[in-house]
Amino acid sequence: MKNVLAFFTRDIKQTLFFRSFLVEELVRPIAWFMLYTITITHNFRTINFNGQAMDYFSFLIPGIMVLLAFQRFSSTVVKASNERRHGMFKMIMVSNVRAHEYILGRILFASTVVTLQGVLIYIVNNLFNFYRIDFRGFYTDYLVLVLMVFLAVVFWVTVGTIMGLWLDSAEQSSAVNVIFYLPVMFSSSIFYDLDRAPYMLRIIGMLNPLSYQTQVVRKLFLFGDLDMLAMSIVIFSSIGSLALAILKVGNSELVP
Repeated sequence: MKNVLAFFTRDIKQTLFFRSFLVEELVRPIAWFMLYTITITHNFRTINFNGQAMDYFSFLIPGIMVLLAFQRFSSTVVKASNERRHGMFKMIMVSNVRAHEYILGRILFASTVVTLQGVLIYIVNNLFNFYRIDFRGFYTDYLVLVLMVFLAVVFWVTVGTIMGLWLDSAEQSSAVNVIFYLPVMFSSSIFYDLDRAPYMLRIIGMLNPLSYQTQVVRKLFLFGDLDMLAMSIVIFSSIGSLALAILKVGNSELVP
């Protein structure tokens, strides 16, 4: 546990020291949220989902929750790749740090950042009176919703760690983010109802873990309903990616 907290503290200090990191972690999500509320939701007033008509913002806000978790993927890829290329990963692993401690430190930092981002978005929304955020479930549903978002963070942090340690250059990590990030985001159900998408896009979306993460959070948030299939996929995919990440960290070459 001591090593996990050490990794967490290190990432916090690094974020506070480098202003570009601080802007990326805290300011950019708020800017994106304001862009969505001012532009997209004003152009798409209503949407039919699960047999009910609703305003588009209500449909979108659960997707934004999951999008915050997904954003941890790109930053984790870059951090893991840079640490390995610059020798930091080698220093960490030869200092009796276990693989699961390395991963848990990453997850703890990412979960803290996502929580802060969510709180700031909530404050900005109420401050400027954009939209009323109305959660319709019970307190137990809220706890399950938080757990699902946390598992989404676990999944994307661990997948990002695996890919980051696999890449050998900054060019490769940048290329992965460019090639991987946007297709995964826009082939998921974050911005639209996948059931109403074209057939081929619906098939691709069904293979996308982000779609199931969004689905379970959206149904909990909007209706207080639990999608058991989506929840099962989220749970088992997160456990699987966590196990693979621990194996990858323990068996990675210390330098490129």
